[in-house]
Amino acid sequence: MAPHAAATATAAAAASGSASLLQLAAWRRANPSERGRGQRVHPVVDALAASLTASAALEDSILGALCCVTASDKAEAVAAAVAAAAAAQDWRLRLEAVAASNPGQGGC
Repeated sequence: MAPHAAATATAAAAASGSASLLQLAAWRRANPSERGRGQRVHPVVDALAASLTASAALEDSILGALCCVTASDKAEAVAAAVAAAAAAQDWRLRLEAVAASNPGQGGC
């Protein structure tokens, strides 16, 4: 799905009250002026988008470091860097999966 199409789908889901926790967090981050309108949501919704953004930045940093490490001949350093990158990505993907499978509203 194209980024614009994903944003449109997220906005439609948020407006209809059927957004997942992940969709609602992304929509609220993109539309801070709309936070006071509509149903109340759990405070974790706003922290979720920031957490996912930070984890994506961490992944980018780890992958940048991995590029530097792979230029060396030390197999142990490369293996450690790959393991760190995999762990960071696994954490983010599991957080996204939990957020995508839970409703964003109605639990307050």
